Amino acid sequence: MTRKENKKALQREFDLPADEKILLMGFVGRLDWQKGVDLIATTLERVLKDFNVQFVQVGGGDGNLALSLKELQEKYPDKVGIHTHLNFTLSRLLFGGCDVILYPSRFEPCGIVQLEAMRYGALPIVRKVGGLADTVEDFDPSTGKGTGFVFKDFDEFSLYGQIVRANELYRQKELWKNAQKNAMSQDFSWGYSAKEYIRLYERALSINDLLENNPKARLDSLR
Repeated sequence: MTRKENKKALQREFDLPADEKILLMGFVGRLDWQKGVDLIATTLERVLKDFNVQFVQVGGGDGNLALSLKELQEKYPDKVGIHTHLNFTLSRLLFGGCDVILYPSRFEPCGIVQLEAMRYGALPIVRKVGGLADTVEDFDPSTGKGTGFVFKDFDEFSLYGQIVRANELYRQKELWKNAQKNAMSQDFSWGYSAKEYIRLYERALSINDLLENNPKARLDSLR
C-alpha cells in the first residue's frame, strides 16, 4: 500500500473523514507525563479550534491522560481518534499513514518512536531534548535539509508553532516530499552504529600510538 492508501485506511479506522489534503497527526506510545502527553492535549485544544487538521493516538497508560484525550475526541469527533490500548498492528498503520508524529517529551534518554516514524516517512515534531535532539534535525525550507520539526521550550506555544509550521509545509508538496526523503534515508541501524564505533576506536588507538612513540606529545597531553 502507498502512504496515501495507508492514510485513508487510518482515517477510516478511526471514523474520520478520509481526506488526503488534511494534515493527519499522531501519537504512538505510553500515555505518560514524561512523554508530554498533557502538553499534546492542551495544545491540540487550541489547534483543533483554529485549523482543519486531524489527530489519532494509540497506546495505554495514565488514566487521567487517557481521559483528557477522550474528552478531546468528544469535543472534536470528526478530527480526533483515540485508542487507549496497546496495539502493534494499529501502531504500524499510524506510522504508515500519519503525516506527522508528535513526541514533545519532557526528557527522553533515547526514544525509538521518532526513528520508526522517520523510516515510514512520518515527520516527527519533537522537543530538543535527549535522544530526540540527537536524531531529529529541524527542517530548513531554504536549504532543503532536515528531517522534522524541533522546538526547545516545553510549553504549548512552542508546540503550537511547530504544528502550524508542519501544516503550512504540508501544503508545499515538493518541500514536504523532500523532508520525507531526508527522514526516510536516515540510518540508525546497528550496522551504521558499529562502523562509527570502529572509527572511534581506531582514532583512539592512533592517538595512543602517537603518544607512545612521541614522549614530547605524551608530556603535552598530561599538561
